[in-house]
Amino acid sequence: MASVASTPKPDSRIPWVDVAKGIGIALVFYGHFVQRFIDLGVPAAAYQMRWIYSFHMPFFFLLVGYVYKDRGLSFEEFLKRQFRTRLVPVWAFSILTMFVWIGSEYAAGPSGWVQRFGWLGLMRHCAGETFAVVVQGRPNWNLLTWFLICLFVAEIWHFALHRWLRRTRYLVVSIVCVGAIVVLMDLYADAIHERVGARRHWWLATSSVAALWFYQVGILLRRLGWLNRAASTLQLCVFAAVFLATSLLTFNLNHALNEQPLPVVLMVVAYYGNIGWFLVGSLAGTGFVIYLSRILSASRVLRYMGGITLTLMCLDGILHEFVNPAVAEFIARVTPAPHVLLLTGICAVGTVLSLLVCLPVNWLLERYVPFALGRAGRRRVQPSRPAAAGADSPGSG
Repeated sequence: MASVASTPKPDSRIPWVDVAKGIGIALVFYGHFVQRFIDLGVPAAAYQMRWIYSFHMPFFFLLVGYVYKDRGLSFEEFLKRQFRTRLVPVWAFSILTMFVWIGSEYAAGPSGWVQRFGWLGLMRHCAGETFAVVVQGRPNWNLLTWFLICLFVAEIWHFALHRWLRRTRYLVVSIVCVGAIVVLMDLYADAIHERVGARRHWWLATSSVAALWFYQVGILLRRLGWLNRAASTLQLCVFAAVFLATSLLTFNLNHALNEQPLPVVLMVVAYYGNIGWFLVGSLAGTGFVIYLSRILSASRVLRYMGGITLTLMCLDGILHEFVNPAVAEFIARVTPAPHVLLLTGICAVGTVLSLLVCLPVNWLLERYVPFALGRAGRRRVQPSRPAAAGADSPGSG
């Protein structure tokens, strides 16, 4: 049986990492599409969303940590790079989403913002929301850009410590300490909120601590080399099945308030439900996607999607706000009580169509405004090449 090759080479891409990002972004699209059926009274939708939310954002933070490189930059160089690659896309897609919102409010006629408050009121509202994005780090226009803001802050925390964390044992100590801080912040969340209020979420400060934990776990996994060890396809399937079973058996043990079947892991507001089950569920779901991606590492479609994940995530923020609600409402009228299998099929088709809609937009952005994607110039996304004999080709994402 073919085995999976192991040791990464510097400055090349790991095919399974791109595939993992492709699977992850597909889950993001699916989760946000199925979410719109919850308000329409479809119970199966809540449970599906709850499972995806149990791990999909921790997975992305861990994966970014896995491909981390110590570039030896000064703090000024590091900050410039992070501004360009993290915050510029946030601001660019916030502006794009703002114009989409203005258009939707104008098209709403008498019930829209323009008719109710006038153009001056609309400009004041836009200025206030944009101020919150730039100064307070609150992604008011495009909610999904919270990930980039949170990652920006977490990477600053890590950069402040990175010289000491070059030794693996110190990295382990850091992971333990950061994990302890996450637990303490979760235990005393109400007391912190009473003292600081909503400001505790400015620049995703609270969420960034948990993000840093997963980020450093990703770095540790890369150093240990566990995910690059040779393995047969059968072994990979067994690992994927074990992690999937663990995820499915435990995600519902992390109960929501009042036992409602609603998502309890909302990293954007640093809410994790039961912290123990949160860690079990997030790591189990992450392990499932990683081993599944190693099995599917030859998929050119998923590798391509993984290469444009940032654009897809930000564009999904627009679909989530302006397109998905109307589509879900129409489907609910046609099929008022869809069975779980029918709902899954509908959301899967909706996910595929949403991704296809985003591809030409990504092409336009890459061709004409690459700086909006955090790039200095135009770049063609090249899927990483698979290795021979069914093996993962080495590299770093």
